[in-house]
Amino acid sequence: MVNPPNSLDHRLEQLGGSLRVSPQPSSPSQPQPSQRDDMSGIHIVVPLSWEMTYKRHNASMFGLRKGNATTTWIQADTIAGMRNEGIRRTRGEGAKKVLFIDADMTFDIDALERLLSHDVPIVGGLCRQRREPFSATLWRREGKGHFMVPPEGHGLQEYDATGGAFLLVDMSVFDGIDKQVNVEGRYFVDQRDNVALPKEERCSEDIYFCNLVRHCGFPLYVDLSCKIGHLVIGEVIDGDDHEPQFRLEKGAQ
Repeated sequence: MVNPPNSLDHRLEQLGGSLRVSPQPSSPSQPQPSQRDDMSGIHIVVPLSWEMTYKRHNASMFGLRKGNATTTWIQADTIAGMRNEGIRRTRGEGAKKVLFIDADMTFDIDALERLLSHDVPIVGGLCRQRREPFSATLWRREGKGHFMVPPEGHGLQEYDATGGAFLLVDMSVFDGIDKQVNVEGRYFVDQRDNVALPKEERCSEDIYFCNLVRHCGFPLYVDLSCKIGHLVIGEVIDGDDHEPQFRLEKGAQ
C-alpha cells in the first residue's frame, strides 16, 4: 500500500524507513557471545511516542553492546506515563539499573558501557534538542527555575538537570525517593499535569524527575564524551568543539 504524500507514514519513510511495534511488547534481547561483561542487571526502556521508529535508531539499538540486558518498548498516553511504566517493569524484573533510550536517538555501540564505567547513581549521555539552535539538554538551577548551559570540557560533569533521552539510573534512586516522598510511582510528571505549580515553575517530565532526585539528595551527571544523536530529517549532535552539528539525512530536502 502506498502512503499518501502528506501522511506521517510517508514522511517517516522519507526519513529512512520504520519498524512497526505492537502497543506494549516486552521482549528480552538475546545475549551477545562477544559481550565481555554481564549486563543481566540492566533493563532498557524505550518509550514510543508513535507506532514507528527511525531506521537509524533501530540500527543503533541492534548494534549497542548490551550483552544479556533486557529491552522493553512501551506505549502509553504520555511520555511520563511510559517512563513510569518502565520503572515499574524494571522493578518487576529485579534489575539493578534502568536505561531510558528515546526512540529518535542514535548512539555508538559502546554508549552503554561508557555510562556504566562511572560509579554514580544517575548519568546521561550528551544530547541536543531537535530544533534550532540545537541547544544541549543541560540545565543549571537558579531560584525556582532552570537555565540551559553549553557543554564545557569533556568527560563526567555534574548538572542540575538533563533530558531523559539516554539516561542510566540506578534503581536505588527510586527506592531512595520512595523513602522521602510519597510519589505513588509517578517519578516523571508531564508539564501539562503540573497544574499545582505556578506557570513559571512548570517543567517537562525529565526536568521534574531531575528536580525530584536532587531534592532527595542524589547527584546527577552527564558524560560529555558520550555523544547521542537526535534524529529529525537528519541528526543534530555535539561537535568536537562543543558546537552543534546538523547532518541532513541523505536524500532529504
